[in-house]
Amino acid sequence: MALVVHLARQTDWIAGQRGGAFEPASLGEEGFIHLCRPQEAVTVANLVFRNVAGVLVVAIDSRLLEAELRLDAERPGAFAWPHLHGPLNLPAVVWVQPYPPRRADGRHPRLPTEVRNLDCGPALRFHDDMAAAEAIAVLGLLAGAGVEPVVDGGWAVDAVIGRQTRGHGDLDLCVALEHVDRAVRALRARGYEVTEDGRPTRVELRSRVGLGPQVDLHPLVFDSKGNGVQQVSAQSSFTYTATGLGGSGTIADRAVRCLTPEFQLACHQGYEPDEDDYDDVAALAALLGIPPPAPFD
Repeated sequence: MALVVHLARQTDWIAGQRGGAFEPASLGEEGFIHLCRPQEAVTVANLVFRNVAGVLVVAIDSRLLEAELRLDAERPGAFAWPHLHGPLNLPAVVWVQPYPPRRADGRHPRLPTEVRNLDCGPALRFHDDMAAAEAIAVLGLLAGAGVEPVVDGGWAVDAVIGRQTRGHGDLDLCVALEHVDRAVRALRARGYEVTEDGRPTRVELRSRVGLGPQVDLHPLVFDSKGNGVQQVSAQSSFTYTATGLGGSGTIADRAVRCLTPEFQLACHQGYEPDEDDYDDVAALAALLGIPPPAPFD
């Protein structure tokens, strides 16, 4: 089925083993064992185990699991984490090693490539990818409805590079706040439904709720200079500069408006990155001819 990863303190890993299975405290307290895909391991490591020594990487071939592996989300269409609802039978474990040494700032680095490339079947997917053809179709649909989006996120990276470098679960779009309702109506005509209306911060829509690709709308309020402000919370906001919004690129050989590579690098700050973020920043830095900034260095 797929490679999944469990991160644990070495003491907890040893203490939780009994009768050929691993049963951590979370199994009794929450009813499941926390897992992640390999591309999210670095995020989990730095959110949960930053400055913690003795962390182990437990790589699991999910095809060999005896307990039920489920993708659990807080709400339909939201990000789902893999959870094992029962003991982890040890024969399903294919690799156990200490997490690579921490950096000087206490952060954990990416997983070694030999772990990420373990052959455990097709990658675990939460929903259909946002294919290039669908991204172009969505952009054309919105343009026909009088909405002029600017591509953000992973597709913006591939747009400025000029080719698709990886799979994308969603299409991030910056749109004027007053055009959000128009965009939602247009997307509903294509089978998308709102899974979270978090205005003024964001609106998430998914085709075939919980299964299909996702479109994330980032509502912006524009000033007289063309800067777009996204309200992140009641106390904070993020400004997309007019210059940053003025980039261009191609998706499937179609010209699209997107964030500039310089601004995209700036957007990759202030949160815990995953493997995709590391790859995106490396690609952007190479495009610009500069070294990747911290913490991607």
